[in-house]
Amino acid sequence: LVFPHPYFTTIVTSRHAVRALALNNLSRSIPIIAVGDATAELAEKLGFYRVSRGENTAKSLISFILDKVPTAQPLVYAHGKDIKY
Repeated sequence: LVFPHPYFTTIVTSRHAVRALALNNLSRSIPIIAVGDATAELAEKLGFYRVSRGENTAKSLISFILDKVPTAQPLVYAHGKDIKY
């Protein structure tokens, strides 16, 4: 994984994405927004310490991001090849 900037907020919607971030030795200080508790808990277990969480659905995650993240702040969506909608 190559990040354009080490402090971009990273959105994760699966535990697989969190594991990929950890395996790529990314700084544990990157801000992470997780879709829900299980994803956020794994991120924290793997050492990420700037973790926010949605309410377990993509729709609530979108609302969370729109409410909490400044509009000018860049975001990265970490995901695998196949995405469920």
